Amino acid sequence: MRQPKRVSDAPRPGRPGTAVRAKGQQRVQEILDAAVSVIIDDGYSGFTLRRIAELTEISLSNLQYYFPSKEALLQAMMVREFDRSTAELDALIERPAAKPKTRFLQAIDYVLRDQETEARCALFWELWAMSVREPTVSPVMDTFYDQFMRRVTELILDLSPTIGRAVAQRRAGLIVSLLEGASLLRGAGKPRRTTLAGFEKEIRETCLVLASA
Repeated sequence: MRQPKRVSDAPRPGRPGTAVRAKGQQRVQEILDAAVSVIIDDGYSGFTLRRIAELTEISLSNLQYYFPSKEALLQAMMVREFDRSTAELDALIERPAAKPKTRFLQAIDYVLRDQETEARCALFWELWAMSVREPTVSPVMDTFYDQFMRRVTELILDLSPTIGRAVAQRRAGLIVSLLEGASLLRGAGKPRRTTLAGFEKEIRETCLVLASA
């Protein structure tokens, strides 16, 4: 399967910190961890450099040495989190010995499991909302989902090589839309509706049908 690029490979303004020494790199990660916590706990309204500096226990000026603006920090945080998700997914599907159907369903199951994590759901739901009004968020989100769809496209083509790339791309879009939309009904913290018993099984089977020639 051809390997798509990750979010961090795409051109973008800003970089995740300017430090090059180990101590500085560790500080960058601590700042990004704090940024994730603020988004999850307080939402974008609470996402300020001052608040993140307090959580990291550094001065505001020190924080701004690494990230001169709220937008630069937000973008770097998103890139790191998206790249982590991409790396975890790639570790599952980059197994040459596994059959195409197995790799495809492993990718579906990874997303379904991720939706059961409260912090991940809270982060993505907040970012979705922010992407409507925050120009820093939308391009990174678009790049992430473009690359997610490319991965699903390659999985579909491995499973159904005669389907053609154009059809595989459209079906990848349907599958990604189905999976992401499902989090609104089954994500962490959502009510467990008796009418949706067996929902996950139906999702897996529907995705497999869409991926088949």
